[in-house]
Amino acid sequence: MAPALLALLAVAELGALATGSSPPENNSFRCLDGCVIWNLAVNDNQCHCAGCEDEESWVCTSCSGGCPSSCGDSRACQDERPSYNARRLQMQSLGGALILPILSILLGVVFIVAGVVLCIRKRQQGPAPGPAELVSGPQPTVIGGA
Repeated sequence: MAPALLALLAVAELGALATGSSPPENNSFRCLDGCVIWNLAVNDNQCHCAGCEDEESWVCTSCSGGCPSSCGDSRACQDERPSYNARRLQMQSLGGALILPILSILLGVVFIVAGVVLCIRKRQQGPAPGPAELVSGPQPTVIGGA
């Protein structure tokens, strides 16, 4: 299906959910008390069932809004700490944003260190021979007079 069509169907289902119409059997979740809710309402951080069984991460005592008192009602649950998936996504986006600058800094440091090492080695070897020394070789040294 095209993404636009899927989005339109999702909006239509959410609209039906908001108006309180009962969902078809293949698109529904049945609470322990018999209340039937839309599948879209499962694991949406809102308790729709009297025992909050439509949420994997929440129970009535941990949901900040508590549990609804009647079928068709809902209570929003909010967590102060981000979920594992939210933290993982934050770390991925942070890591992606930091990896390139860190790698470029490290690469720059490697080039600087390599340049310094080359300079030190050249100094230890002494000055490079000039063109005359390369052609004629070393000059003889006369000892004791001419």
